[in-house]
This record gives sequence, structure tokens and C-alpha cells, in this order.
Amino acid sequence: MLKKPPLIIDNCVLGNLHSAKGLYLLDLLYPGEIIIPSQVLEEATLKSGLFQELKLLKEREVFQIYTIDDISEMRRFAKLERRFKDNGEAQAKGEAAVLTIAEITKGTVCSDNISDVKPYINRHKMELKTTLGILFDAYFQKIIDQSQGEEMIKNIIKDGNKIPVNTFKDVINWFENEEGRELF
Repeated sequence: MLKKPPLIIDNCVLGNLHSAKGLYLLDLLYPGEIIIPSQVLEEATLKSGLFQELKLLKEREVFQIYTIDDISEMRRFAKLERRFKDNGEAQAKGEAAVLTIAEITKGTVCSDNISDVKPYINRHKMELKTTLGILFDAYFQKIIDQSQGEEMIKNIIKDGNKIPVNTFKDVINWFENEEGRELF
């Protein structure tokens, strides 16, 4: 469930959902509530399979593209990008754009780069959702079952993406019982 729409999605989540073959979940779970920053789409163009899927989703109007073009928004974005780069992030535009837009829209940050975004989110009392939170929402709303969730987790790991669980059961245990490693 989305407490504070819209959902502003970073490239890492798009990549993980693409690996999981689960990008279709976004429209089913959060119709009309998805924003992808232009900076994130720019990063996504480097992955041809993901880019092709995003083109199809855009044609179906599953998400809106947000371009930071207001001068005060640009300043906020530039400060965040510099902060991430100072902390060693090579590609900081996506995270900076997601945080900037989430703050402007009072929406939810959707990122799997927890160590990068969590301090800012905590300081500004923002909502956070990750790939695993999206998969649990799909399970909770009976869009996927546990075996489909397990397959999605396997696909994410098989593609070499890092996630803090090995099974979908770990995801269910956290979100239903707060057992195991903290997830978002």
C-alpha cells in the first residue's frame, strides 16, 4: 500500500523489477501514482531490455516523467547530487532527482539504495518503499502468490542484483511479523 502518493521510482528499483519480470506490478498496484524522473530514465536507457519495457509502459501511460526545470528545484537537486558524489556515488543523479521530487510532491521515495537515501529520508520524515515492499504489496493484494514471489526473488539474484533476502518467505516474515532483517 502507498501511504503518500505519488511513488517516485529510482533506477535500482526499475532494474530489480525488470529482472524479476515484475514491472507490470506498478500499474496494478499504483495506477496513476507513479513518477519516474527524467534523470532516472536517462540511466535506464543504458539497459536495452529495461528501456524497451519502459517505452511500452510510457505508451500505456503507466507513469509520468518529471523533469526538474524550476530554478529552485534545480538548486535543491544540485545540492543533493553534490552530497551523493562527495560520498563516493558515481551516478548520483537518479537518487538526487528522486529525493528532490519526493520532497516537492510530498510523495514516497522508491529506492533500493537504502544506505544512500535513508539518512535524508529520516531527516525529512519521508516515506520509503523498495522493490521488496512492492513485491509484498503485490502478494498482500493477491496479485502474486508466494511461489511467484520466490521466482521473482530468484530472478533478481540470478541477474546479479543485490537484495537483502534470499527468499520471498523472508519478505513475508518481515512485513507480516517483523521477523528477520528490517525491510522497507
